[in-house]
Amino acid sequence: WPIALVLALRVSSERRLGFALVVVAVLVTPWRELFVLSGDLGHAQWWPDVRADALLLGCALALLQVRVSAAAGWVGLAGVVVTAMVWPGAASVGYMLPIVTACSVLGLAGCPRALGWRPLAYVGRISYGLYLWHYLFIWWGLSWPVVIALSLVVASASYALIERPFLRLKDRLRAPVGSSEPAVPALASA
Repeated sequence: WPIALVLALRVSSERRLGFALVVVAVLVTPWRELFVLSGDLGHAQWWPDVRADALLLGCALALLQVRVSAAAGWVGLAGVVVTAMVWPGAASVGYMLPIVTACSVLGLAGCPRALGWRPLAYVGRISYGLYLWHYLFIWWGLSWPVVIALSLVVASASYALIERPFLRLKDRLRAPVGSSEPAVPALASA
């Protein structure tokens, strides 16, 4: 995807590409519906061709430099909450994902102060672990409250025990600014 974006920007303006991405993102919905209606829910939920709308809309918003008011952001966050409360299950994945995506984008764009709240900032810090681990607990067939609780606990542990040590290692291996010497002397002789 990053290579495709760079190539597209070489032949088109940011504005044109942004609008093209919105059109393609909208076309993902009927494409996804084909798989839902044919009963192929595995494809409708997991394959990148039917999940591209969120990525495409995010890129389009960045390219178009869309600014959303704080009021629209709060409406977006309310939409996320309402969607989560009425989510009927996997069978409606084709109808609900675009709504959740749009509401999330509005919520994130319009509420920078809310995103600075420490609990939300912490969730952002462990979000990669949440993304990775929650599928396991869903696959086990656990209830949503248990999935959320276990995902938070395991993602926090994996952040503390795996991610943070590697982030510290990365910082130690990085060469000092302005230095032509490698940070690790053994690399100089390799």
